[in-house]
Amino acid sequence: MPRSEQSGRVDADGSWQGSGRGTTHEPDGPAAVRGRAVVGQGAKAAVGAFGERLVADRLVEQGWTVLERNWRSRSRDCPGELDLITLDPEGAVVVVEVRTRRGDSCGTALESVTQLKLRRLRRLFGVWWGEQGLASRSRAGGCRIDVVAVQLRRSGPSRLTHVRGVG
Repeated sequence: MPRSEQSGRVDADGSWQGSGRGTTHEPDGPAAVRGRAVVGQGAKAAVGAFGERLVADRLVEQGWTVLERNWRSRSRDCPGELDLITLDPEGAVVVVEVRTRRGDSCGTALESVTQLKLRRLRRLFGVWWGEQGLASRSRAGGCRIDVVAVQLRRSGPSRLTHVRGVG
């Protein structure tokens, strides 16, 4: 659908404000990541950045600590990115994979996390763990991978679904 047939934005509370004749909507303006605007990225990247920021804010409200955002591996053997690396209130190190969707025409956000994606996340988590000098030590609070699905809505707050310990 051409951009001229749709307009709108994602408000700070996670609700979609806009109109359009299709199920795909592009937010107006840039999203912020780490306090900087996302420049030169399309609507999909802006929606993803918005979802990551929404999840990070919600976790902090619940007593979590964000250690890293959008951490990128420098390893040639294991390229990739981890959305959020956090400490939960019990002290576990948790990698949080954020999946944001404006609709479910291509499947739900949770369905998009495949076994291949989980394998890649585990490998990246291991690389990050090793870079922290933790390779030979275990963490008393444990470690895990969680997925948070963000479903943006045309009106009202976004729906967040947090699945713990997926990998």
